[in-house]
Amino acid sequence: MPLKPPTREILNRERRSQLRFLLVLAVAALLFTVARTGWRPW
Repeated sequence: MPLKPPTREILNRERRSQLRFLLVLAVAALLFTVARTGWRPW
């Protein structure tokens, strides 16, 4: 018997968690860059 495909709700939840992880990663990279340049990126 074939496995039941994941519902749209599960897919949306996975996509939301992925987007949240990418957002946190981008913010961490931005803070790291600003701190490394002495809070003056320009």
